[in-house]
Amino acid sequence: MDDVEQLVSTKATPALFPDVKEHLTRLQGKYDMSVLSNGDLVSLERAVNGLGIPVHRAISAEQAGY
Repeated sequence: MDDVEQLVSTKATPALFPDVKEHLTRLQGKYDMSVLSNGDLVSLERAVNGLGIPVHRAISAEQAGY
């Protein structure tokens, strides 16, 4: 794997801090969970799918016209 492929792979699957998933799971019972990203839509979709937690809405900068 070259440097570019490694960077893209790492960006596509961000790692959560150890206790984040537990807290997000608890909060999703009380709130609609949303993700805002300054990246493109494809990267955002990969990242959200990698979270393993349902989100109500995901918005990328690309969708906002940036």
